[in-house]
Amino acid sequence: MISLVSPLLLQLKEPMAYVPIGLAYIGANLIENGFDVRVDNLTGGTMVDHADIFGISCMSSTRNEVKNIVDYIRVKHPESLIVVGGPYPSVEPNEAYKL
Repeated sequence: MISLVSPLLLQLKEPMAYVPIGLAYIGANLIENGFDVRVDNLTGGTMVDHADIFGISCMSSTRNEVKNIVDYIRVKHPESLIVVGGPYPSVEPNEAYKL
């Protein structure tokens, strides 16, 4: 299973209004190609219990939350692959690598 994770966006007035459209596009493409995918918008719930791959969206404003998510996954699922993408890793790849 692949879990695509959108971190909590506390800085928004209405966090539930945020739809992780980029992750939805990635998820739809993976599903079309036969993968088992779940998109987890942490604004509205909790993350899937286990996945072989975790893909996490990261913006500058969510990097601390993403670090917490990555640390949690590393402890709970050390065998899982973690991929962090989005605007922050694209602009600050060396800093994002430290997550």
